[in-house]
Amino acid sequence: MVLMQLDAANGPKQKQLLTKELEAVGLRLNQRPADIYYKPKKTGGPFFNSTVPITHLTAKLVASIMQEYKINNYEIVVREDATVDQLLDVIEGNRIYIKVTAQ
Repeated sequence: MVLMQLDAANGPKQKQLLTKELEAVGLRLNQRPADIYYKPKKTGGPFFNSTVPITHLTAKLVASIMQEYKINNYEIVVREDATVDQLLDVIEGNRIYIKVTAQ
């Protein structure tokens, strides 16, 4: 459970700063995981495909990212117009998505 108690005078600014801090440690507030299928493989080389038009990712960019992670054999299917950050969240697989309600 995450509880934010904000000052009435500086609430929006405090909320923005706290949200950034939570994102830095892997908590995603009011977001959902990207619709990206990712499977590391032992052999077979890279495979990248998308089922929708994408504007933020290209096969070359994905290959470069995977090379940074030293992953040479993988299957990635993008099912929404995802960003690089969303792809990284899927690859790392250690993000927690929390729905926030205001009280």
